[in-house]
Amino acid sequence: MAYPNGVVPTLEKVHPTPVYETLGGLLLFGILWKMPRSMQRPGLAFCLYLVWAGSARFLVEFIRLNPRVLWGLTAAQLISLGLIGIGGIWGSWLLMRSAPDAEYELAKRTVKG
Repeated sequence: MAYPNGVVPTLEKVHPTPVYETLGGLLLFGILWKMPRSMQRPGLAFCLYLVWAGSARFLVEFIRLNPRVLWGLTAAQLISLGLIGIGGIWGSWLLMRSAPDAEYELAKRTVKG
């Protein structure tokens, strides 16, 4: 499609990246919807979301026509790298903790009955 009145106006045909992002978001939703039962740490699903959503946005930006701002990357790619980093570091920290907090264990027992 061409977007002559878009944020970055163009008459050349470009990829429908909003469609790609919607499909990727739906796939990510489906994956995360099935995962909470297997999660052992509170917050880990959110960390996975940050990493996967950041990665998807980083990749889709390569086929967009947004202006490059630093190191040949767009502003959205730089933000995506930040999200990937935050999600990765936080998720690693959650996984490296030796045992869930006592508060979490109590909440788990309360929910189970």
